Amino acid sequence: MLEDYEAGFEYAEAAALLGMRRAGDSLERREYLVQWADAQRYPDSWEDEDSLPAQLIAAWHAEHPEEESDVRDEAPTALAAV
Repeated sequence: MLEDYEAGFEYAEAAALLGMRRAGDSLERREYLVQWADAQRYPDSWEDEDSLPAQLIAAWHAEHPEEESDVRDEAPTALAAV
């Protein structure tokens, strides 16, 4: 996110996480589908876990403990209700 800021991109506030997927050649990274607070301006997007608040990630995993496994699943895991 710091690199984006330095490049002149705007900062948006994450409102909720809608899903998680593994990324990278060895699936070592996690990406989260983010719903932005200003959803009219920013569409949902996949973001690297390093770019998101730790408390938002912790809250998502508390609701989805099964997602701690390393099972490869390219499709997003969506929340039933936000």
